[in-house]
Amino acid sequence: SVRALEALEKNDISRLPGGIFSRAFVRAYANEIGLDPEQTVAEFITRFTDEIVTQGHPRTRDLVAELENGGVDTYDAAVEVDDAVDTWVYWAGWTDKLTQVLGGVNPVAGPFLNVSTPEPTGVVGVIAPAERPLAGLSALLAPVLCGGNTAVVLASEASPFAPLTFGEVLATSDVPAGVANLLVGPVAELAPWLADHHDVDALDISGVVDTELAIDLTVRSADNLKRVARTDGVRSPRTAGEFLEIKTVWHPARL
Repeated sequence: SVRALEALEKNDISRLPGGIFSRAFVRAYANEIGLDPEQTVAEFITRFTDEIVTQGHPRTRDLVAELENGGVDTYDAAVEVDDAVDTWVYWAGWTDKLTQVLGGVNPVAGPFLNVSTPEPTGVVGVIAPAERPLAGLSALLAPVLCGGNTAVVLASEASPFAPLTFGEVLATSDVPAGVANLLVGPVAELAPWLADHHDVDALDISGVVDTELAIDLTVRSADNLKRVARTDGVRSPRTAGEFLEIKTVWHPARL
């Protein structure tokens, strides 16, 4: 809008929409005038870090503060919170599209209607990375919930403050109770319990950096036919598809 453009050119960010929307506006502005969009966004956040944090939602400020308590500087904390929000917005857009993209009507030789539909795997264990505890957790948890699963998340042991505060956000949001469950503790001690548990149907080990532990979790999971994936939080419907089962139905059709 003209109002936002004027505000940007006058360095009056109080008139910008805030959060990821400000970043998106700056990126679009940079593209339009021929600047490097990522560099321009980085310079924008660097210059207005304090203002961005101050004008954000109270929960945003809480998350930034908790990341700072974990040793992250204000700029990196603001960027991480912004990235986490961006991740949730991205996957929210996929919730009503996964069926169309991953399912479909299959051509068959015969008088049948053959339809494939993705369905949730069930309970998914998620081991979040120690680095970037909020953005990393969001990148792994969001696609699991997008597919309709329940998640048990082992959050960063080294920086637990932001994940636990985010757990409060989930508890007061529209996410049903019991759908996202956060745990904090030593990965080497808690992860094997997720791998051994027969009521956990799948496991994302993206946050496991110890090769021997990753192998051990995979072997333990094989004993109870648990699906194991390392998605790394890639933004693609295939990531959500790692924790979906494809149900195919054959229905007689009239000739």
